[in-house]
Amino acid sequence: MADKGKITIRKYLEGDENEIIDLLEYVFDGWPPVDLPCSKLEHWKWKYEERSIKGLIAAVALDEDKIIGCLHSPSVNIKVRENVFFCEPGGDLAVHPDYRGRGIWRSMVNTWTQDKWTPNIIGYNISSTPVVVKRVKARKSLMFPSPVRNYIRIRDIDEFFKVRDIPNSMVKKMGYLGLSSLAQIRNLGKRKIYENFSINTITEFDDRINDLWKQVKVGYDLIVERKKEYLNWRYCDPRGGLYTVRLVEEENEILGYSVLRINRYNPDYPEGIIVDLIVENNDEDVAASLFYDACRFFDNNDVNAARYLAPRDHFISKIIGRFGFLDSQREQVVWFGDNGDPKILETIKNSSKDKVMFQYGDTDGI
Repeated sequence: MADKGKITIRKYLEGDENEIIDLLEYVFDGWPPVDLPCSKLEHWKWKYEERSIKGLIAAVALDEDKIIGCLHSPSVNIKVRENVFFCEPGGDLAVHPDYRGRGIWRSMVNTWTQDKWTPNIIGYNISSTPVVVKRVKARKSLMFPSPVRNYIRIRDIDEFFKVRDIPNSMVKKMGYLGLSSLAQIRNLGKRKIYENFSINTITEFDDRINDLWKQVKVGYDLIVERKKEYLNWRYCDPRGGLYTVRLVEEENEILGYSVLRINRYNPDYPEGIIVDLIVENNDEDVAASLFYDACRFFDNNDVNAARYLAPRDHFISKIIGRFGFLDSQREQVVWFGDNGDPKILETIKNSSKDKVMFQYGDTDGI
């Protein structure tokens, strides 16, 4: 146990979860920022207790008996070149506002790593918060090999500006409309190609998804492992949220899939998200058919804006403009922790920029 004045830091103990959830709700003005068909406690247990590959990863900071800080992460397996490693993606970290500026966040991180509470090999985080982006750059942290871009598709730009309280800049508006129109022109005549595939909704991944993963992983230097057990936990358990999984099939073989979500956290303005999209052998036609299908799904559900996250150099980033997805220009950084295995971090650094993948499903917030 580490002492910092009256503050103590220890491992999570069973029974802490209710206080942790109260803290998360207070610090983030609502947690999680998505609509759920279950209680927040059920969601927390799904996220952390049931996705603990090597034990629940959590630390709490206390002022006497009151939890005023927490640091915990789910766990994933990540493929780096030919090997698969245990990885800690960024999770929920919070310090009560009354206790900020006292180094509590750093103390939790240091205690976590120095006392070797977890078999941490590598970990990554993502943020678009300007203060965090500045700090990460100043520390010269290892960035994701290809810059990760946040793409957005907007049907009604005026409504979008109004809801987001963005000044109605005519330059921004005309620029977006011009690029969007150009993308649609380039897409003319290709609808038959997109509709040539059989795409169905599923409620659970079967064993065939492991066959797809065997084919997909060969083409990547860096990607979160997407096997049946993980995908069913991530997207098919309602405690994680309500997702729509779309599968492209041909002669009983899976050629690709997409995971779509309509976040109704703000019921007056639901937001569409393409959470995950993977295709065999980087097949552009299959990928394009899934994007076409996703756009129809959002349009049919009266969703005005939809987002997608992908590395700039990935082939998908080069085709989504056909469907009106444009770079939002919001700086997004994905970086790896300094405490990871140096050899693995060096391998990550040298990964081919066009052979890496990062999507919203690889974050903890969607």
